[in-house]
Amino acid sequence: MQDHRQPVVVEGVDIGQVVQFPRIWQAVGMAFAPPRLAIGLMMTAAMMAFGAIWDAATQPIFGGGGESAAAGVGAFEWTIDQGVAHFNQVVASTIALDGSGVVAGLAGAASMPGTIWDRAPAFAIAFGIWKLLVMAVGGGALARMAACEFASGERLRVVDGLHFALSHVGRLIMAPVLPLLIAGLLALVLMVAGWVLRLPVLDLVGGPLYGLALALGFVIAFLVIGYAAGSMMLIPAVACENCDAGDALQRCYAYVLSRPLHLLGYAIVALAGLAAGFLVMSLFALMVLNITAATVGAWGDSALMRGAGGYALFDFHSAVAAGGARELSWHESWARGWIGLWETLIVGLVGAYVLVYVFASTTIIYLLMRRASDGQETTEIWRSGLAAGAYLTASAGAETAGTATTTPTDAGGARQGRD
Repeated sequence: MQDHRQPVVVEGVDIGQVVQFPRIWQAVGMAFAPPRLAIGLMMTAAMMAFGAIWDAATQPIFGGGGESAAAGVGAFEWTIDQGVAHFNQVVASTIALDGSGVVAGLAGAASMPGTIWDRAPAFAIAFGIWKLLVMAVGGGALARMAACEFASGERLRVVDGLHFALSHVGRLIMAPVLPLLIAGLLALVLMVAGWVLRLPVLDLVGGPLYGLALALGFVIAFLVIGYAAGSMMLIPAVACENCDAGDALQRCYAYVLSRPLHLLGYAIVALAGLAAGFLVMSLFALMVLNITAATVGAWGDSALMRGAGGYALFDFHSAVAAGGARELSWHESWARGWIGLWETLIVGLVGAYVLVYVFASTTIIYLLMRRASDGQETTEIWRSGLAAGAYLTASAGAETAGTATTTPTDAGGARQGRD
């Protein structure tokens, strides 16, 4: 039998559109942009200032008994020390291709909220609220800036990003809170029902109704597991869609359920980009800090510079406060304090890079997950002047009227054009 099959030559394939994973690494370049680093630095400073005030106003509750400091440390200092240690473990393990180390670092970080709640519930509530506000404003601005650049190449100014975040701060706050709020309310219902059903006679219906309790427990477990997997996309969902918290929750949970392997792959690629960018940023900061300290203190044994510099990779603890050979005068203490402040600013840039990268990468992941789940192009994001749920189809970044837009018409992602 004659074989009539003919070879087919496919031309014009856009590999960048077929293979989406490398696009996440665009977040590395985004995170080095000075305007975004400025926002990240403001976020870092806001949280550090809150923590410093809290620790100064409260008694140390961590430490002693073999912990980080015999005299004890404040709740915020412990949180920062432990968080940085786990983060460094994740990054170092990623660079070394040590999967078990990455899992151990992530597990350690995941256990921190429970420890903080057990030891310092007041701090957990106060800092949690403050962190939520900082992440909503700063993270919302960063996510919006990343969405505009990734979708159309438009680079928003800092003021534009912050204007978007402040204009939508309610949605940006509620998006990460809503799943936990629903889970908490359902848990409260179960607790109250459990107490009521222990009363005489009423316990007769406790057994038959336990199936309903299990159903509510299933919903709680679903919300918690989905939150662990998809919470990173909630703020980006608001930044990309101008949607409310309920819609953001629905979208992110649906994407996690429909494309879990895509999400896992994107997360691994994003983690690799985080490690690479953090290594570059850290090495640059180390050079700035140590070269400056060595050069300024090259001539003579200056008491002021004795504690400056001396930083190491994965160890940015300031040495400026270390004691010298003699007690410093008031003006020397003043000068040393300023040296420590300026060095802290450089170290803060490393933390700012991490925050910027996280929101840039998760925004890209959200748009890629949306594309994989419902086929909606990554170039389509909400623009100012459009109704919620409407998107520009043009690649141009101008947010003006009269541009062709598309609007989702069903859950399957079909869209209808309009002028």
